[in-house]
Amino acid sequence: MTKDMLVCFRVAAELQHITKAADKLYLSQSALSKMIRALEDELEVSLFQRQGRNVVLTAAGQAFYNHVARALDELDAGITEARHYMEVESNTIGLSVLFSDFAKHLPERILAFHRSYPLCHFSVEYKYSSAIVRDLFSGSVELGICGFVPDTGDYQKLEKHLLCREPASLVVGKNHPAAKTGVIAAEDLKDQTFIVWNWSRLGINEEILKLSERFGFSPRIGFEGRHDLAVLNAVAVGEGIAVVPVTGQLDLSHVVPVRLDTDFPLAREIFLAWRKDIKLSSLAVQFRNMLLSENPENMQSP
Repeated sequence: MTKDMLVCFRVAAELQHITKAADKLYLSQSALSKMIRALEDELEVSLFQRQGRNVVLTAAGQAFYNHVARALDELDAGITEARHYMEVESNTIGLSVLFSDFAKHLPERILAFHRSYPLCHFSVEYKYSSAIVRDLFSGSVELGICGFVPDTGDYQKLEKHLLCREPASLVVGKNHPAAKTGVIAAEDLKDQTFIVWNWSRLGINEEILKLSERFGFSPRIGFEGRHDLAVLNAVAVGEGIAVVPVTGQLDLSHVVPVRLDTDFPLAREIFLAWRKDIKLSSLAVQFRNMLLSENPENMQSP
C-alpha cells in the first residue's frame, strides 16, 4: 500500500466519480481504476459501489476513508511543518488560505508586499478552515486566512481579526423539490440532510448551527467532504443540501441555490488568524499588518 494509492482512493471518494477523479489526478481512468482495485485486493474489501454514473463508498469504504483522510492530512501537516523550519531561515512566509473571494485577490496583495520586501518569499496552500487551524496549531504556517473559529477551548490560543464577509446560500440538487420553487421553508430544515465540510463548528458549518439554534432542530449530517467538489457533488446527486459561499470561486452549475422563506441572513466570515503564543517573524508581522490595514481598526503593533 502506497501513499499514491491512498491519495487516489481519497480523491475518488470525495468526487464520487472515477472520470473526474482521474482528471484531477492527471491519470487515465483505467490507471485509477486499476489502482483502486489493487487497494481493494490488498484490503480484501470492496470500497466502492456503482450508483448510476457515480461511485459511492460502501460501509467499509466510508470507515476506511475516515482514517485515510486523517492520516493523509497528518502526513501533509508533518511534511509542511518540517519545511517550515527551512522557510523561516529563507525569508519565507507560510500561509494557509481558504478559497474565497478574498483569496482571489491575495496574489495582488503579495505582489504589493514584494515591492517593499523583494527578498521575501511566500508558501501558500489552499485548504478548508479546520485544516488551516490545524496548520496554525502545528506551527507549519505563521498566518491563516480562514472561516469562523469559536472563542472556546484551544481556539482561544488563536488571535483572529475579521477581514470580510461573503454572502452564502443554501444549495440543493436539481431534483430536490425546492429546486423548482427556489425556496425552502425554515420549518422544513429539520427534515433535511446536510452535506458539510469536515463537520465541526468551524468555517461555514457555523451557519448550519446558527440555523439549527434559530429554528430548533438538530442538523442531520449525511456526508462530510474535505474539498469543495466533494460537497457540491454530494448535493448534486441528491445526498442532501448544503450552505455554501456565493463567490466566483465555486462552480454552482450542477446545483441550485435556494433561499429561506425568512429574512435570516446567511454569510461566511473570513478571518486572518495566528498563534498568540508564537512570535511571528518580522516579515510575517509586516504582511499581517498590511492585510489588516485595509480595516484600520484591526491594526496591530509589531
